[in-house]
Amino acid sequence: MKRAARLRKSRENFKYTLLARDGRCMICGRYLDERTVNPHHITTKGAGGDDNLENGISLCHQHHVDTHNGHYSPATLRWILKLVYGYDWEPGDEGREQAEQIWRDIHCATQVPLW
Repeated sequence: MKRAARLRKSRENFKYTLLARDGRCMICGRYLDERTVNPHHITTKGAGGDDNLENGISLCHQHHVDTHNGHYSPATLRWILKLVYGYDWEPGDEGREQAEQIWRDIHCATQVPLW
């Protein structure tokens, strides 16, 4: 398999794995499908990140753009995953307050457990 085809397949696997785990934008709670999910690497592949679940988060298009524009730090995204899935990661306090507010906003808006 050529390198480009392998990379495309890897991206697709990452996308579908995140979609199956999250099912929604992890910032606004909007339900996503294969056309609307924007998989995001918390640590970019260029910086040594990989395609494991702990390094990925599902976002809608707007929040993916916002993340790349600096509105949500990698620490905030990791805190969201820790709060929702209990990942064993000690992120420190950076990003915690923003992640907790995001979780409260989504939870209060839907009145049902989200994850």
